[in-house]
Amino acid sequence: MIKNVSNESLINALSYCSLRELPEVEDKESVWIRAIAKIVKADGQEYYAYVEKDSNLNNKIIKDFGPISAIARIVEYYPFSYLKPAFMPKFKGRSKEERIAYLTRYNKDLDYSNYSVKELDKLIMLGAIKKQMEQEKRGEE
Repeated sequence: MIKNVSNESLINALSYCSLRELPEVEDKESVWIRAIAKIVKADGQEYYAYVEKDSNLNNKIIKDFGPISAIARIVEYYPFSYLKPAFMPKFKGRSKEERIAYLTRYNKDLDYSNYSVKELDKLIMLGAIKKQMEQEKRGEE
């Protein structure tokens, strides 16, 4: 019985995401934007859910393929959509000025001068993820 509800949840998740099989487990190196998550609910059983990165790079459950019950924990992620290099700008070095100039093209109202290079890189990555997700949703992969 336990295997059946988990399997049914997996089949529903794969179908929803138009996948034939469960992708490889997250490698913690690559930047992914969409994934299937294996979750454990309050009833102690494993189910699956569809997850996307939100505007702060947090993992947000979009659709849950189990019964209405609290999610106790996320076991692991199986990403199937990664940030493509084409959406990330290439910079010559580690300078803030280059990154600030890039970001200012998209938001002239924000003062980026007090941001660290790491914070600027995160903002650039968030913008790249947003662009890629919008393009994929329009079907322009």
